[in-house]
Amino acid sequence: MNKFKKGDILRLDSGEICKVINIPGTFMSNGSYEVLIVEAKLDGQFIDTKEKQWVKPSSIAYSVTTSDHNDPITNYFETFYDGNGEIQIIPKGLTSVELVEENGFKTIRLMYENHIHGAINILIGENEIKNGNK
Repeated sequence: MNKFKKGDILRLDSGEICKVINIPGTFMSNGSYEVLIVEAKLDGQFIDTKEKQWVKPSSIAYSVTTSDHNDPITNYFETFYDGNGEIQIIPKGLTSVELVEENGFKTIRLMYENHIHGAINILIGENEIKNGNK
């Protein structure tokens, strides 16, 4: 049974994002998925680049979207350039913020309710969080 179906958006081990256009078992697939390389937009849309290739299942890192996980980042954030050299990212419907330290890395966890995803994690690594007023 095929893990992915036609139309699924996948991220490859190479970092490329692609859309499945044919699944293994179709004519000349040789056990691979035929994919179309796509470019992601901030609003959750994907633009076709017209570059096709065959991809072995072992070269697929994970699914970017499936019918039950497709939720564009614009449902969580409003973003804009303020003209002063800064990009402003404003969370929408945020319920709480946590600073989590796991395995020596710090993460800012934004918690949401009534969304497909309950949390967004921003990995900041070993960097110190400073208060801008001090």
